[in-house]
Amino acid sequence: MHHAPADLVLTGGPVLTMDPARSRATTVAVTGDRITAVGHDEVRELIGPRTEVVDLSGRLLVPGFQDAHIHPVTAGLELGQCNLTESRTAADTLAAVRAYADSHPNQEWITGGGWSMEAFDGGSPTRDRLDTVVPD
Repeated sequence: MHHAPADLVLTGGPVLTMDPARSRATTVAVTGDRITAVGHDEVRELIGPRTEVVDLSGRLLVPGFQDAHIHPVTAGLELGQCNLTESRTAADTLAAVRAYADSHPNQEWITGGGWSMEAFDGGSPTRDRLDTVVPD
């Protein structure tokens, strides 16, 4: 292999290739936005001075697509409602709900979205938590 150095090399763990002809690998090289080599120690020859090397430490590397998505219509509507996208903690979220309720005193329902799921046990603020800032 006499190729330009890779931007990223992941090595030191089993690689699930999804290729029945070459099902076993331990090292993957990425250049730009493309996988440029899959194999074993020979792929390590693509490590250059600026190559980021990730030691998998025996962890499995699997191919996949990551999905971070929105629903455009409802996301657009939520921007005009109680917008919680800047809230990262439960306290921030509850404060934003309180501020929205205070600035919309005649609104019967508070609707909106965008809270951080990590901020709440179970992923969503419960009625009990919301009632602490916006009583019935």
